[in-house]
Amino acid sequence: MGVAGGSCVVSVRFTLRASMTTPTSVTLRHITSKALERAKLTTAYALLERDVFRTHGSTAVRHLTDDERRQLARLEHDIGWRRLRRIAVIATIRTIRRWFRELISQPERAKSPGGENRTSTETELEIVRLATENGWGSDAWGAKRIVGEMLKLGVVIAKSTVSAVLRRHGVPPAPQRGRVQDGDHVIVHDPATTAAIDFAQVMILDQGRICQMSILIAIHLGTREIEIVHVAHDPDGRITVQCARNLTMEGVGFFKRLGIKTVIMDRDPIFTQDFRHLLAEAGSEPHRIAPRCPWENGYAERFIRSLKENLLRKCLFTSESALRLALAEFQIYFNHERPHQGIDNRTVLGNSDVPQSMGKVVRIPRVGGLINHYERVA
Repeated sequence: MGVAGGSCVVSVRFTLRASMTTPTSVTLRHITSKALERAKLTTAYALLERDVFRTHGSTAVRHLTDDERRQLARLEHDIGWRRLRRIAVIATIRTIRRWFRELISQPERAKSPGGENRTSTETELEIVRLATENGWGSDAWGAKRIVGEMLKLGVVIAKSTVSAVLRRHGVPPAPQRGRVQDGDHVIVHDPATTAAIDFAQVMILDQGRICQMSILIAIHLGTREIEIVHVAHDPDGRITVQCARNLTMEGVGFFKRLGIKTVIMDRDPIFTQDFRHLLAEAGSEPHRIAPRCPWENGYAERFIRSLKENLLRKCLFTSESALRLALAEFQIYFNHERPHQGIDNRTVLGNSDVPQSMGKVVRIPRVGGLINHYERVA
């Protein structure tokens, strides 16, 4: 854990020095390095060994399942056996390398009753690629997310097949996500005419000062289309009133364009009476959720979580313009390229047609490489 912390400090210092000598037009800094990636993998291996010891006790190596052996061997392969030799406890490096040869690099192919392979080797490699390239932290791509990405690439595959492929290649499942409890009561609105708004906060470094920026977002419940409404430092009621005018502007406003009749919001005092009155006059009736019931604004809360996990927590922004630039690109990716599980793994505004050609799959980085988009090219 000390290695990971030290790597983060080195990366942050490097980013700060670079920001002092780079023009403000190129101020988006992605904190990443090979040392940091190695530290993450080393931490993941240590945590995996800890979980195995908790499950099986001191004789864990004798009781490991094949899935656990695959996960240990996959991490050993990614870290490097020379580096792993200093931290591996559960088994010798020779044993772990043998697990990798027998269970991952040369596994026995699963056969269907007809004798044919269930999944082609190319498809398996693409599934593993998607999981490993987007597989760190709480925003790791799970089986459903990979199913949507493969569908976008013209490959129809079941969630159970993706899970089986990941197990065979030693890739652990994505972190479990929280669920609404049975006692939580959610007020149901018509998704086609309902939107939700909320604020997200992020810390940035602007001219050597640490500032907290507030991001007002809006999301349409029916289509999942999102809008970054405004970005400001310490916003007040005057700013939210202007945001209400922009959202309800005839023809171009987000609410007017989508025909929004109900707007869900929390009880933050920044959503003033004047703000709510302007929305009501424009035909978008404000609905304030009950006190201490954030699940009633679940769509906005879930999008803010995605925004933080995919963007805000991965970057050190060195100016407000850099933050605005990243948010604008993230909005385009979210609305046009990202498949959404809540709408049958379709994109919100992009072309959801399955490509006819089966050309090479290429990775297209978005927001400086923080997010990956995949397409087929002839």
